[in-house]
Amino acid sequence: MVSGCEWYHRDLKDRPLNYPWRFYIDVAVVTYTIVFLYASNNEGIWLFSLVTIFGLYVLWDIAALIEFGRVSIVLREKIWSGFITNIIWSAFFWLLFLDRNDHPLATCLFVFLAAAFLRALGSLQIPSAVTFWGAVG
Repeated sequence: MVSGCEWYHRDLKDRPLNYPWRFYIDVAVVTYTIVFLYASNNEGIWLFSLVTIFGLYVLWDIAALIEFGRVSIVLREKIWSGFITNIIWSAFFWLLFLDRNDHPLATCLFVFLAAAFLRALGSLQIPSAVTFWGAVG
């Protein structure tokens, strides 16, 4: 959750809130973060809220692409990089949600490992050659 706040403030420097849709997504992320924190005793709700948070991050990136996709090639590559990263993490947590088999300890271990990797890779972004514009350009 702390990484989400750090990256949010980092991203707002390049992509300020000019229109309300990303703000509404931000409010939904905060709401689901509260659900995530309070649902720690119910694995299904806990994991679903985590899946939803990362899904909302993907929506935030899509909204940023719509709003800032034509600004500069550097900013466009940053947005695509974040989008690809959030898609990968969304898929990971979605698969974890679907295959949890009611083993909360194993689920917590995988979420902890994912959070540690996410935090460790926070400053590392997907190289621009992997993004759509890097492959095309």
